[in-house]
This record gives sequence, C-alpha cells and structure tokens, in this order.
Amino acid sequence: MSLEDKKYYMSVDGGGSKLSVILFDEDFRILGRGFSGAINPRFVSDRMIRRNFETGISDCLKYASVTQIDKLYIAMPGPNDLFAYMLSKRVKLNHYRLMSEGENSLMGGIFTKQGVVALSGTGNGIFNVDAEASTHMGGWGGLFDDEGSGYSIGRAALNAAVKSFEKRGPLTILPERIVEYWQLIRFNDIIDHVYSSDDYRGLIASLANLVVDSASEDPVCCGILQQAGLDMAQLVIAMFDRDELTPDLPIMVAGSVWKDNPCMFASFYRAVTSAVQGAVICFPWYEAVIGGAIASVYEQIDHLDKHKIKKLKEAFPEFRYNVGRTEQLLQEDAYSQVHIGPV
Repeated sequence: MSLEDKKYYMSVDGGGSKLSVILFDEDFRILGRGFSGAINPRFVSDRMIRRNFETGISDCLKYASVTQIDKLYIAMPGPNDLFAYMLSKRVKLNHYRLMSEGENSLMGGIFTKQGVVALSGTGNGIFNVDAEASTHMGGWGGLFDDEGSGYSIGRAALNAAVKSFEKRGPLTILPERIVEYWQLIRFNDIIDHVYSSDDYRGLIASLANLVVDSASEDPVCCGILQQAGLDMAQLVIAMFDRDELTPDLPIMVAGSVWKDNPCMFASFYRAVTSAVQGAVICFPWYEAVIGGAIASVYEQIDHLDKHKIKKLKEAFPEFRYNVGRTEQLLQEDAYSQVHIGPV
C-alpha cells in the first residue's frame, strides 16, 4: 500500500494545564506526537491558546511525511474549531469529530462507549457517557466549584502552608516543600509568584503532585487528599442518584490527579462503594489522548471481542496510564474488584 493510499488520523486531548496531540495510521503506528500547555479559554489568553496549538501541531507533524489527515478526533474545553482550522493550514483535513472529555477518557481508558468518568485534572468533572443521553456534573471552575481537582488540592495546600507558617494551624512540611518545589528564596515569595503568573490556576494545580509525594510522611497532606477523594465521590454518588443510573455501569477515574495517589483513591473508593452497591470502579489503561484511536475502531465495528481488546492493549505501550503506588493498594483484598483497563 502506497503512502497516498494509507489513512492517517490525529487525536487531541486538551485541558487546564496541557495539550497532547498524536498522529497515527490505520495500523496504529504512532507517527508523531506533540505536547504543549493550557488551552482553556476561561483561564488563559487567546494568544497563549494559539501559541500552544501551534506548538502541539508543529511538534506532532515535525517528522511525519503526511499531507492529508482523514479524521481528527478532538476533546478539549477550548476552541475546537480554531485547532481544526490551524491544522488545516498545514495539511488537508477531511473530517473531524468533537468528543467530550469524558468520552475521550472512557474510550482510551476502558475501551467502552458507556460509563461514568470521574475526571480530576487541573479542574474536575463527572461524565455520564452514553451517546446522545450523556450528562455532566461539576466543572464550574475553581473560584466556586471543582472540589477534588488539582486546583482545589493545590489551593488547600497553600492554605494549610500559610496557616502552619503563621502558627495558626496544624504544623506541616508544606511551607518548606513549596519553597523548594517552586524554587523560591523564602516562603513569603509565594505571593508574587502566584499573583504575577500568567496561569495562576495551572501553577496552583501543580502543587497537587507535591501533596501526593508528601502524603506518606505528612498527615496534613494525606488529609487534603482524603478530602479530595470524598469530594469526587460525592459528585459520582450525586450523579447516580440524579440520573438514576444502574449500579453495574463502570466508573472510571481519569486525569492526572489520580496518578500514583493511593490516599485519594482509597477515600474515593470507600465512599462510592458504600453508597453505590455493586459499583465497578476502574483505572484507565491508556492516557485520554488514545481515545481517538479507540473511537476510530468503533466507527468500523460495533463490538470489541477479546482478541481485539488484547491487540489494542498492546498497541500504545508508551501511553499507558500511570497507576503508580496505587497498584500496591489494589493488591489488598478490599480492592480486589478494582480493574485496570477494560472490564
């Protein structure tokens, strides 16, 4: 088959702190990948969005001899049409499909078209993915919502650090850790560092990683993550009640905050399984950007058999979702019903 006869696809996953782009062919060979920063227009400027789009597209196409893309799969809380337009200035774009963040995550995570996604990244959102009947909860932004998100964890960490620093709250290692993490000279420098940032939301959300890494030795950090898990569980439980969902519907966690985060997951799992009897909870097999690749398969066949699932699970090893230390937690009997990847 000649290069002209081959079909090429692009999948895009964007959010509050990053943009991930991959180019692949009909045999699932990765031909290019791009990575850049935040693209949510509620929190970053149009100029920054355009720059991040340009970086992601350019890096993805840099080494690929492709002049035509048969289909673009795109999921982001941003200007999808602008991305498609900018891409079409570089290559011929035949079609594109807009996917919700939940649909993209669910496809890439457990290879299914129906389920509930508990997304916690820079922001948060709960998605009931079910084609035309899909619904959503949460995700109103960090100023008055988004509990359980990376931003809310980072904000809680800053609040706890300030109170510890001024000796008006529990002692925590966070003041010293934040100074080191942000490469500041003294703790008071956080004021200028945060309020002068072009992306204060992403900056604060980045502290979620610090809280996760410190949780095993700091009760305050562990408490912050436990509360985040409860907040996410409350959203999931509320969706099951509001939308009258059946308990056998798979619930998949997704987003960067769940990675390597056993403290938050344990809290979430206990709360959800207590309220939703028989709940099936999963971790993703792949990062959300692979959702477009799985969607392309479903456009050709209605059902994935065991052979097809096995093949897909081996197709993109460099995009495996990092369960991390939580995988040790899953060895305990209490978590024996938790799945990693397709159920």
